[in-house]
Amino acid sequence: MTDKQNGSVWKHSLWILWTFTFVLNWVAFLYIGSKAKRPAWWLAGAVYATPVVLLLVLQDSARLLDALAVLVLGLASIVHAFLARPKYLAHVNAELEQKLRKYQALQELIQQDQEAAPATRVQPKPPAADVPAAEIPVVLATEPDLPPELPPAVAPPDTMAEEPAPVLPPRTLTQRVDEFVLEDVEDNGQRGLQAQVPNHQIINLNTASAGEIGGVPGLGQMLGMRAVSIRETQGHFTSIEQFVDAIGLRPHVANRIRPYVTL
Repeated sequence: MTDKQNGSVWKHSLWILWTFTFVLNWVAFLYIGSKAKRPAWWLAGAVYATPVVLLLVLQDSARLLDALAVLVLGLASIVHAFLARPKYLAHVNAELEQKLRKYQALQELIQQDQEAAPATRVQPKPPAADVPAAEIPVVLATEPDLPPELPPAVAPPDTMAEEPAPVLPPRTLTQRVDEFVLEDVEDNGQRGLQAQVPNHQIINLNTASAGEIGGVPGLGQMLGMRAVSIRETQGHFTSIEQFVDAIGLRPHVANRIRPYVTL
């Protein structure tokens, strides 16, 4: 055991010092009982506190006997404390390990989200070198000689360049967790706001509405709206696999919807 571990053990054992006071030994057992949630230690604290309270209220004739009880129970509390110490330390170690596991799970979740997200940081531009003003060439802009009222050139409709389709932002960790929870709810039959399709009806993914796509077993209204949004911005789906990848379906959900969809 290292020095650091020894220091941690004795740090969580300082409560034993209360038992050597004889009159405040009950404080030690109330402390560990509240920390470990063990009623047996609370009861022991109450037993050790009883003669101390009686010592304050009894008459002089009975105080000698009660003081003897305080002494005997004080010695017993010291022995009891050293016997209870291993159990209390085991409880403390279990709590520390549980906190460590929660921290590691949170770190893994954050790391997975950072690895899945694309790099969006903009690299800073290097500072421009100082150039003397005398060395900077001066270029005078001159207007070209253009015919008067020359209309702007317009390309023929068939040769106009198509605008690139907008790239949808990647799904965040919260969206992935929400979709996972939504899939579990749908698998349990809770589809209160989803549009339903009749049995054995095949849905065309390139012509169906968001409600019809959302009514397919395994999907939902949110995925139906996402599919229609992707279809309107990027064009019709060319295959079922493209549709599955576009909206981010899990393999078991993709196999479930295949009998109900077509192109």
